Amino acid sequence: MLDNPYFLDSGQKGIPAEDYARHKENILVARRAKSSSGSPAGLNDFVLVPRYDVRASAGHGEMVHSEQIVDHLAFRKSWVRSELGCTEKDLALITVKGDSMEPTLSQNDLILIDMSKNLISDNAVYVLQYDGSLWVKRIQRKINGSVIIKSDNPEYEIEELDEEQARSLKVLGMVVWYGRKI
Repeated sequence: MLDNPYFLDSGQKGIPAEDYARHKENILVARRAKSSSGSPAGLNDFVLVPRYDVRASAGHGEMVHSEQIVDHLAFRKSWVRSELGCTEKDLALITVKGDSMEPTLSQNDLILIDMSKNLISDNAVYVLQYDGSLWVKRIQRKINGSVIIKSDNPEYEIEELDEEQARSLKVLGMVVWYGRKI
């Protein structure tokens, strides 16, 4: 697999057109990839991010049955560092299940998680583990120690965990990018 990595391309895996237009030089098919000097890009110019056989629920929670790596996707290292502000060792890819985060995230979107960003920053989207289930939601911490869990889809109600319940909430990481099939 490392000898023949697959790179994201607007026609292959699909990302929103506006994101592709802005970042197309950083997310390329391997045979077209070039280094900043114009010569063919080498594997050292890219980070291979593991994609796990895990689904985070944008709904009512998804139980984790396996954490197996199914493959890796390659992203240009310079883009990961400068645009996302991430360290490659802290990244993982998983899939979204459900519609509670629409229009931001949709069913089967691929999300890139920075697992080093596990402290709550208001209005960011996180992957959470609570009561054995994985969720992808917006979260806010209140002064009284409780946590508000919000969906972007207005059809879903806001959930609130009191201070005791919030202690059982594990923030696995912040969602920093997503890809979607068109």
